[in-house]
Amino acid sequence: DFRKGCYVGQELTVRTYHTGVIRRRVFPVQIYREGENPREPGTTDTSIPRFEQTQMTMTNIKNGGNTEKTARPRLLIGLRGVGLASLRSADLAPLEKNEFEMSLSAGNGEKYKVRHWIPSWWPKECIVDGHGQS
Repeated sequence: DFRKGCYVGQELTVRTYHTGVIRRRVFPVQIYREGENPREPGTTDTSIPRFEQTQMTMTNIKNGGNTEKTARPRLLIGLRGVGLASLRSADLAPLEKNEFEMSLSAGNGEKYKVRHWIPSWWPKECIVDGHGQS
């Protein structure tokens, strides 16, 4: 019932229900070592460590490599070089144009790049920018 009670995520649920806009989505990602070329999407690398609930850094390449303060990408889980990340819909277009770059660091200080991909089976109408446009 949307008119009664309080629960975790109530504000987000009601806003999504009434506006139809989802600002964050979970995307598959590929994790690879800094300085290496990315592999084919979905392929694994057993030498890459496991990551859980890791904050990533989003860098604006076009803006002199400054960190994007508004973007808060989060790697939810990463195993063998593939994982799932929570990304803002507004950041998809700059990521697709290679204007933004995502990275993270392992506990041992080793640096990794993160690249999202959109599976071929994913309905294109489900992918929206930050303004609710497909």
